[in-house]
Amino acid sequence: MTVSGGRGLLLLAVGSEMRKYSLEVKQTDYNSLVVTDGRIQSLAVDTEHCLVYWTDTAAKAIRRATVPSDDKHQAIVQTLRTGTTLAAPSGIALDWVAK
Repeated sequence: MTVSGGRGLLLLAVGSEMRKYSLEVKQTDYNSLVVTDGRIQSLAVDTEHCLVYWTDTAAKAIRRATVPSDDKHQAIVQTLRTGTTLAAPSGIALDWVAK
């Protein structure tokens, strides 16, 4: 993913945490992008709008967050879908062609 300013990022989920690694800077450290009470199962990224979507299998929800352009700001998390209509959301994808 590339955020404003041209920085390349690698996003990955580890349990209840979403981490980001900078691809532009030689570093072995990561920054936490999102920490939830649930379990992040899968990720989908909208690079045009700097949004990341994921499924939370513990909360049975679909969520999204903005990806900040720097490390000084935090991601803003929104729950898009939750409740009894989702049995077990385990995967997510964005239609980047027809959006």
